[in-house]
Amino acid sequence: MVGGEEARYIVKVLRLRLGDGVLLFDGSGKEYGGEIEKVSKDQVAVRIMGESCPLVESPLELILIQGIPKSEKMDLIVKGTTELGVSGIWPFFSSRTIPRWKDSTLSKKVSHWEKIALSAAQQSGRTRVPEVRAPLPFEDMVNEVDNLKDSFLKIVLWEEERERKIKDVLRGMPQPAGICFLIGPEGGFSPDEINCFKRKGCIPIHLGNRILRTETAGITLLSIIQYEWGDLG
Repeated sequence: MVGGEEARYIVKVLRLRLGDGVLLFDGSGKEYGGEIEKVSKDQVAVRIMGESCPLVESPLELILIQGIPKSEKMDLIVKGTTELGVSGIWPFFSSRTIPRWKDSTLSKKVSHWEKIALSAAQQSGRTRVPEVRAPLPFEDMVNEVDNLKDSFLKIVLWEEERERKIKDVLRGMPQPAGICFLIGPEGGFSPDEINCFKRKGCIPIHLGNRILRTETAGITLLSIIQYEWGDLG
């Protein structure tokens, strides 16, 4: 049984009717083919006819650690990185983060981002929905980075890094099981913040001569990683 917004999407947007075929996923990697048996205002009954585990997810565990940007830029970040195969999105507040929300607003923001991630996963044919975490203070996020498995490659994008490019890192070591990549808000990271990340094993890198906006930097970096080591291209 499919209910709520998903049922309304099937009926109102896709305009599917009795007997039409549908493809469902449970967010854990499984996909189910079925046929619509019954349609009501808020529910769609589907007869499951088959189950599969399609290979549509990246072989890498990819975690975006994103400094919270202004206005609605986070919506674009969640949507774009989900389409590209990110596993988790961990927002955080840094010294240069401008939005400072109350707890009630934070909860609404996370719920909103989760819906965007679900929609983007559906649109792009994924079988897993990335985990969108509640934003953390900078110090707590540093601890989360420190607690990642030793098999993770940790990279932080910093506009003041001049020597090490992303291709130097990707082509200079064996492929890891997972990668976390850290992107600052509009003002980037402070030198003190970069030093904190360095102490936790993060490698500062840059993408080239141009400085990208925070809402495009993570998408660009993820595209490069997926092309070099993942399943893009």
